[in-house]
Formats: sequence, structure tokens, C-alpha cells
Amino acid sequence: GRLAGGAAADPPDLADVAPGAGRTGASAGGVRAATLDALPQVLAEADALICATAAPAQLVTAELVARALAGRPERPLVIVDIAVPRDVDPAVRALRGVRLIDLDDLESQCALDVTARRREFDRAERLAREAAETCMIEVRAREAVPEIIALRRHAERIRAAELRRAAGRLRGLDPRERAVVEQLTHNIVQKLLHGPTVALRQTAAASRRTARAQRQALLAAMAGQAGASRRAAHPSRLEPDASASGPSATWPSSPFPPALGSETRAARPEP
Repeated sequence: GRLAGGAAADPPDLADVAPGAGRTGASAGGVRAATLDALPQVLAEADALICATAAPAQLVTAELVARALAGRPERPLVIVDIAVPRDVDPAVRALRGVRLIDLDDLESQCALDVTARRREFDRAERLAREAAETCMIEVRAREAVPEIIALRRHAERIRAAELRRAAGRLRGLDPRERAVVEQLTHNIVQKLLHGPTVALRQTAAASRRTARAQRQALLAAMAGQAGASRRAAHPSRLEPDASASGPSATWPSSPFPPALGSETRAARPEP
């Protein structure tokens, strides 16, 4: 619509032209609504046109503007196109009586500090890169969950087995005292597992293949320490060799204790 009424003090006549904007002529807050079909009529009456749609193709062609100007030879038309992609055919710029202002014109006419813009661009790029890296680490950290779950289950089975082994010596305890022992052993196991759990999660910072190798190395180290502790506690007991039968025979050379390894391999999703 008319954005300026010459020397008159009347308020500007505004028209909102958009798909589905409603019946032509309907108004709200001083703005007339019109559909794109009414664009030729609205353009013939306008002093200025501001384009900011998300249309995939150009809406304002040179032919459309030329027809609008034919009925108003003495009135110039200003068109501001801030849409991406452009709403206005660049050929409109060659028509007499039309001034086309697009984003390139606005950029060239605005006093912008190129150095500051470059600095902000680099900052935005850095923030986006850091956010992407954080997201990938969080996604890869989930891959350590099966090992963490299996490790904690394995430790819990050991704790329960040791309590059963000591049941005869704890026979004189009342229920409250038994609960204290139960909680005490649970807390000890949780504290001992905190470091290995954190280490398993931290492997997510590496690539997927490297992280998997690091987790296996960590579990292998823990399995080796557990075996050394058992040999120190029971020097008369020897670890089974590779020729022995049964799942425990693979413990010395496997990255996982027998029960832990089987659970982990079953729980880990295929790559």
C-alpha cells in the first residue's frame, strides 16, 4: 500500500501481502491484508515495497513491476528486498522510476567494521565447533555404559559372595548390625569403582576405535590387578593356564574377567 501520502499528514496506508493472508481488503491494526494474487493491484498503488518472504522463487518480476509503473508514470517506486533468497528479480533495477535496494546495497552503504565482523564470525564458528565436539563426546560416552554396568555388576557379585563367605562369622549380628555391614561393604565398593568409572567415561574424548581400545586396556589392567590380589591372598592357588577348560581359563589373557567379559561383549552394540 501507500507508505507515504505526499505532504499530507495522513498516516501511511499499509498492506500485508502474503500467502494465506486472508481476503483482500480485510484489515487489522491499520494494515490491509491481501493475498499474493492481489500483488499487481497493491504494487500499482504503492510508493514502497518491502520484501522479506521465505519463498524459494522470485515473486516480483521485472514484467510485474513494469506493468505497475505503466499506470503511474509520475510516481517513483522504492523496493527493498531483504529476503534470502531474493524475492525481486535483479532486472527490476534497470526499470526507470524504480529504486531497488537489496542486501548487497545495504551492506555497501552501512558503515561496518570488517575486522569486528570477522572476529564475531570466528567466535561464532568456534562456539559451533565446541558445541559439536561436546555433543559427540556425550554420544560416544554412552558407548562406555555397557562396560560400566558390567563392571559394577561384577563387583557387586564379588561383594555378595564375600558376605556369604563371612556369614558364619557374622551369625551373632542382629538385623541392624547386619544392615550396617551391608551398607559399609556397598559404600566401599562404590568408592573403589568411582575412579575406574570416571576413567571409562573419559575415553569418550578419543575416536570411537581408540576409545574402545582404551576401555579394553583399562578393564584388562583391572583384571590383572584383581588376579594379582588373589594370588597374594591365596598363594597356594594358581591361575589356570590357557590349556585349562572352562570360562575362567581365559582370564589372564582376556581384557575382562570371565563374568565381566561375557556380559560386556553381550551388552555392547555392534559398531
